[in-house]
Amino acid sequence: MKPTDFSGREAGASPFVKLVGRRRWLALVLGCGALWLAGCEKPAPARMPNPLRVGVLPEQESAKLETLYAPLVNYLGETLGVRAELVIPPTYEDLMSRFHRGELDLVLLGGVTFVQAEQQDGANPLVRRMIDRHITSVVIARSGLAGKFPDDFRGRSFAYGSKVSTSGFMMPKYFFRRMDFVPETFFGSVTNLTTHDAVLNAVAKGQVDVGVLGSQVLRSRIQHQVVDPKLVRTVWESPPYTDHVWAAAPRLSNASCTAIRNAFLQLDAANPAHKKIMSPMGARAYVPATREDFDLIRDIVTGNPTYSPP
Repeated sequence: MKPTDFSGREAGASPFVKLVGRRRWLALVLGCGALWLAGCEKPAPARMPNPLRVGVLPEQESAKLETLYAPLVNYLGETLGVRAELVIPPTYEDLMSRFHRGELDLVLLGGVTFVQAEQQDGANPLVRRMIDRHITSVVIARSGLAGKFPDDFRGRSFAYGSKVSTSGFMMPKYFFRRMDFVPETFFGSVTNLTTHDAVLNAVAKGQVDVGVLGSQVLRSRIQHQVVDPKLVRTVWESPPYTDHVWAAAPRLSNASCTAIRNAFLQLDAANPAHKKIMSPMGARAYVPATREDFDLIRDIVTGNPTYSPP
């Protein structure tokens, strides 16, 4: 098959119909004039979605997510010159469904959900926080339970996060497998809860003995005094891995993706106004994201892990 240009014609084919006599000469003159005029025209700028619908994973309670991300979404709208709307879905699955249906333009995804959105819908990675290169999972136990993990917790109740959570399920399960440790046969019961907050609250209230969640969420909740640190203690921490990425819907043009990425990259923690946006999210700076950043998680999701933890 011959290659084609952007007009759909075969490469090298003449743009003019074959005419005879004076008609052919006139067509050539008019055709050249049209091409010259077309060359003088500036291409129309790619239109940013308006409103720009921004979705985030419901890893924490809705009120907390509103506090975290509303300032960022307002900044994006002002910087990009569009109205930006924050969308907080009730579940991970709902976020993915909305993205699949084209109801979201920009989404904050975890490693697992990004790989799923990439494979199913062609999601494009744009940026991530610098700290997203070194995320860990932690196992916490309720106060009063002494011992080392996992040996001294045999027969206890254990809670994961959502089954599509990177730090609350997929990565700890992967590392447990590397340890030849099977929670389902070791603990008295194993459950999946909806969010990191749900796991943290269940352990703090003594509803389950042990649970796993993202370390960053745990630090944030303790720092903001949402949970009393005396109620829980960390008994295990995973090796670091890459997690979280802001990704664009595939229908967004390259120009729109570049504009959104640049808006993130322009955030500067030395700017007091920017710091107010970044600090609550634990962001010191944003860096460009690539598909290669998620090779490990992609291998795990597809069932072909090649990574060995340090």
